[in-house]
Amino acid sequence: MKYTLPFMLALLCCFSCVEDGDVDVKLNEWTSLTEADGLVSNVITTLYTDSTGITWIGTTNGLSRYDGSTFTNYTVAGGHLIDDWILCILRDRDNNLFVGTQKGLSFFNGTTWYVVTLFNNVEVTSLVEATNGDVWVGTRSFGVIQLFYAGGYQQHIDNTCGECTFIESLFRNSDGKLWIGSQGDLKIYDGSFTSITTADGLASPWVSSMTGDRWGNVWLGTFSELELTRFSHAGFEKIPLVRYSVFNWIRAMAEDKNGQLWLAADQGGLLYYDGLVMRQVFGAFDESWVTSITVRQDGELWIGTEGQGIYKQYPARK
Repeated sequence: MKYTLPFMLALLCCFSCVEDGDVDVKLNEWTSLTEADGLVSNVITTLYTDSTGITWIGTTNGLSRYDGSTFTNYTVAGGHLIDDWILCILRDRDNNLFVGTQKGLSFFNGTTWYVVTLFNNVEVTSLVEATNGDVWVGTRSFGVIQLFYAGGYQQHIDNTCGECTFIESLFRNSDGKLWIGSQGDLKIYDGSFTSITTADGLASPWVSSMTGDRWGNVWLGTFSELELTRFSHAGFEKIPLVRYSVFNWIRAMAEDKNGQLWLAADQGGLLYYDGLVMRQVFGAFDESWVTSITVRQDGELWIGTEGQGIYKQYPARK
C-alpha cells in the first residue's frame, strides 16, 4: 500500500498527541452553574440524567432537580430525604426516584417522599435497575440488596471476601448482565455470580465506576494508579492513563455524543479518551476535584466538582 504525505503527517500528529497527552482548556470556555443559579450546594457528589431529560444533582447538602431552566431542591429540612449527603440516584421504569445517601435510601413516587426503612443507617453507594424491573442497591458493608419489582428483597453478600461487601458501583450492560464493582473484585450476574479479579485482566480489584459505550464495551474505573480497564468481545484489556500524573480513583465516566469517553479522576481532574489517545484537560480543572459526569439528552456535557458547582459545554469532536 502506498502512503501519501497527508496520511503520514496525520499519523505523525497522532503519535505526537500520545506523547503530549494534554489539552489546555480555560474556564471561560465552559458555562458554570452554582448556588447563585439555584443549586442546593456547590459540592457535587453525583450527577444523573433520567430518561425524561431531567438532570438530578446530588450534593453534600441535598438534592437538586434541573428541568432545563430551573432548579428544585430537596433536603432533610424540607422533609424529603433521610440524609443530605447524596451518593447515588436512579429513576426506574415507573418514574419512581431512588436516592442513596450516607444514612439510607429515600424514595419519591412523584407525589410523596418515603424512607426505605430497610436501609436505615446503611450507606447506599450505588443503584441500578435490572431488565425485569428489580432494583439492585449497592451498600458499604452489606453487599448488594435486590429489591424485587413484585415486592420483597434478597441480600447478596460474599462472605469469603471481606472487601467484596463494600460495593462501589453497579452497571447493567447492553445484554442485560449486571456488573457489581466492589473494593475486592468485580462480579458479573446473569442468574449466577462470576467473580473477576486482576488475574483476569482488571487494572485493580477496587472497581469504583463503570459505564458502557455505543459499541457495547464496558469501561471500568478503578483505584489503579495509571490504567483503565475495558471489556470488549476480546476480553479484558488495560488502557493507559496519562503517564506523567498520578491517578488513584476514577470516580465517574460517561460517553459523549461523539463517542469520546470522559473520566472524573480524583487527583488528575478531567480526562477524555477519543478511542486512540487519553488526554488530560488542563486549565479548567487544575484546582477542582472532579467528582461526577453526565451527558444530557441534547448532548450537553456536565462536569460536577468538589466546591465549584457544575461546568457544562457541548463537546466538539476532537
